[in-house]
Amino acid sequence: MEKINITAKSKGKVVIGTVQGDLHDIGKSIVRIILIASGFSVEDLGVDFSPEKFLDVVEQSDEGILGLSDLLIIAIDSVKDVINLFREKNLRHKAKIVVGGSAFREEIANRLDIYA
Repeated sequence: MEKINITAKSKGKVVIGTVQGDLHDIGKSIVRIILIASGFSVEDLGVDFSPEKFLDVVEQSDEGILGLSDLLIIAIDSVKDVINLFREKNLRHKAKIVVGGSAFREEIANRLDIYA
């Protein structure tokens, strides 16, 4: 019987976490599972993560994708704080930032001016 090698090269690494002020992680955990099943390596930072901690993790790594999770509308400013901190430090180019969660919609993204 021939052995089959099921190990594959990772498609890349994604760092994900829930923004400061939000303790929900169900959606983030589902996304983590989907990413892993799709061949990505995932570092899950957990919940209630400050903008400075997101910045530290990305600065210390070569990760190209940062996923921010936000379920609560009261924590939506934390998303803007993370992106603005990356802009202030001229590190916006260091990672593609993906935002998800039921509180986050296109009209909110436009209002917060977080594109680019």
